[in-house]
Amino acid sequence: MPIDLVRRTFETNLFAPLMLTQRFVARWVAEKRPGKIVFCSSIGGLLTPAGFGVYAATKHALEAIAEAMQQELA
Repeated sequence: MPIDLVRRTFETNLFAPLMLTQRFVARWVAEKRPGKIVFCSSIGGLLTPAGFGVYAATKHALEAIAEAMQQELA
């Protein structure tokens, strides 16, 4: 698989949602406001079928970040 395609997939499925989330969280923290974050993942965040390794990797990463953020922002 071309590395550029891997990068674009991570940009779309991981980095874009993370950057958007960080903007909202920074604002909520600055304003001392509560908020809720909902990440939309897929079964690819839990399983890795053949041929879907890159997609699943992005979803695994999103699951890990969501789990860590839940603890860090509690």
